[in-house]
Amino acid sequence: MFSAIAIAPASVKAQDKDVESVVSLSPLPGIHRPTLSIGFDASTGRYGDTETTSTVISPLSLRLPVSTNFTIAASISRVQISGPNVVVGADGQPLPGVGLVRSTRSGMGDLSLGATWEIPIASDKWSIQASSRIKIPTAKKSKGLSTGKTDYSGKVEVTFINAPFAPFMSVEYQVSGEPEGLQLRNTINTSIGTAWISGKKAIIASYDYNETISPLVDDGHSLFGAYSTPLSDKVRLTLYGIKGLSAGSPDVEAGALISFTL
Repeated sequence: MFSAIAIAPASVKAQDKDVESVVSLSPLPGIHRPTLSIGFDASTGRYGDTETTSTVISPLSLRLPVSTNFTIAASISRVQISGPNVVVGADGQPLPGVGLVRSTRSGMGDLSLGATWEIPIASDKWSIQASSRIKIPTAKKSKGLSTGKTDYSGKVEVTFINAPFAPFMSVEYQVSGEPEGLQLRNTINTSIGTAWISGKKAIIASYDYNETISPLVDDGHSLFGAYSTPLSDKVRLTLYGIKGLSAGSPDVEAGALISFTL
């Protein structure tokens, strides 16, 4: 039944990628059971600079349904960045650093904790989710892997379920920490698109807008696409890609997630 599916299409963002938003785009086996996800993500872009910065992310995420309508999640990633001296801002948005020294650095990224509430409504055609997230700066700021500050966000997602299609729209407000030497803004991020669901398989496409958190970088405009399919009763594979349309987004980004129902 579509109304029971946690459909939460969202742009995949580098370090603090909301892994479960990608995985839950389609009807997971055992959707109300704990799920462990591992993945790989690679992106490249200039982000307003003259040189290219490449990022490789290996995320690990745990999703724990507390009740039928409430889920908590935690994720952390191994991060490698090769390029000019940038730091990874809120939600993995690259920011121009103090210098222009090209380097490669790696380590554990920031910890992301989140909660999602499926708002009960008297309709089988509509799904409304409210979620919040906190990014805890566990990554090393000295390596340029984090701003070193805590960030917060709140998001509302609305999905119209008209099988086999499920058009959606989300709006997120993000509050950035204030690291010394960097002027960061609070931002609004939006996504609009649709999911096509056939059995336990899904194809998702969306346009995403991410307001810039730095006056030195343009707003992000990008196209997102994903395909999710079960490999067995307890294992699911999700493939995704992003094509940036502005300097505030990666030129290209691609990745894969494998989710295990526990």
